[in-house]
Amino acid sequence: MSHQGILSKQLFCHHERSLSDYDDVWASILVASLQKLSGNCKLYHVNLLLMHKIESYLAWFRNLLISCGAFWFSLQFVKLLALLSGRAGAGITYRDGVGGAIAMGVMMSMGRAICAGIGGAIVSFAAIGSKPHRWAAVVALLYLIASRPHFFFLDAKWYHWLHEAALFWPPVLCLVVAALIGRMQSTRPPATSNQNGT
Repeated sequence: MSHQGILSKQLFCHHERSLSDYDDVWASILVASLQKLSGNCKLYHVNLLLMHKIESYLAWFRNLLISCGAFWFSLQFVKLLALLSGRAGAGITYRDGVGGAIAMGVMMSMGRAICAGIGGAIVSFAAIGSKPHRWAAVVALLYLIASRPHFFFLDAKWYHWLHEAALFWPPVLCLVVAALIGRMQSTRPPATSNQNGT
């Protein structure tokens, strides 16, 4: 083999080795970029989950504040509505028995019950989430805790039924109103945009 052929072969081998080294460098850069991108994707996924958790906690705290605010706002009308309901039921006579005692307890706590229903309605419309009417349970619980009816019929036979009816009627009415509003909201057809822009 001539000297020129040997030189050409050496140059070709050197060029082939240079291309191989060039490919290895780019391959290592590509692998490093993919690893960095994968790390960034994992970090983005973690940040996304963290933000979702924070948003859910903030929504929960907001609904709790709305429920407490609805309870406080509705509580301001208890005295007025209790006075009006007391005047409306002043001429009603009740029979002696369990039914009469329950009816009397319901009527005597009607003012608080109406206020509790108002609080449940406020929460059902103001709270956020897929089922905001469920937060009316907080209002009902607060009314149950704050309600301490005392009647001066300690020697009466049906005092226990009267007391329990007056205690549980406001929370029950609150939940009933919220459930009806939630039912109306779930059966309401979704708003569709008009294609003509009107």
